Amino acid sequence: FDRVFGPRCDQANVFEEVSELVQSALDGYNVCIFAYGQTGSGKTHTMQGGTQGESRGIIPRAIAQILETSQRMNRDDGWEFTIKASFLEIYNEEINDLLEVGGAKRRKAEAAKKKQGSMSRGSSSSSSSSAASASGPSLVIRQQESGMVVDGMHEVELTHFGQLQGIVDRAAKN
Repeated sequence: FDRVFGPRCDQANVFEEVSELVQSALDGYNVCIFAYGQTGSGKTHTMQGGTQGESRGIIPRAIAQILETSQRMNRDDGWEFTIKASFLEIYNEEINDLLEVGGAKRRKAEAAKKKQGSMSRGSSSSSSSSAASASGPSLVIRQQESGMVVDGMHEVELTHFGQLQGIVDRAAKN
């Protein structure tokens, strides 16, 4: 672990620890903040937090920092940014695109089929290829010169902070 936060730490303390990573992303580096822990340990609260003020988590604070810094760099230095958001979940060794339209319904249907013995996307069986194409696009992780890429992920362009809650809500539904 790089850091473990005690029960007295608040969202501002946690974000202070990772805020330099956000700047690194703006400088062109690939960055990943990985939340890991038992169910109920506070990962979602740490990442999302509340909707405003001091209760905001890492995601809204990072997006605010990215938008503010990119606007300043645009104004002061002539930089041009395109900012896109995607949300993925790795659950039971499967990658789920949390911005996929109808993704929650599709995963429920796949879970029902799996209980009946059918193969679902992400399976290592060669017979799963027809199931994968019927249930949605297959998500593939691959290495590029710029870093790791998940092919097939839905991306939403972010132009202002007000869009964030809608995107997070959409991801949470899925």
